[in-house]
Amino acid sequence: MEAGDFGLLAEHAADDQWSDVIRMSVAQGRPRERAELLDPLTAAPDKRVHLPAMACLEDATELDPAARRRVEEVTAILLPPRTDTEGKELA
Repeated sequence: MEAGDFGLLAEHAADDQWSDVIRMSVAQGRPRERAELLDPLTAAPDKRVHLPAMACLEDATELDPAARRRVEEVTAILLPPRTDTEGKELA
């Protein structure tokens, strides 16, 4: 976060081993940095990175409302799963 290497964090967002690092980065970042990190996660075609973005909202005490709305919009597509297949993919 200090180096502003949001791309590195975004690249690893689908990796479960990086989820705590991403959440901690959002928690420690300033509002602008939080949005800069969450934006590529919400824009990613890989839906697996949308859930880590949603988990970050809990730790983002202050966040640009537009960034929060984007996270909520992409995760609303995933939650709740509407079919067994979607549930298995989510799990």
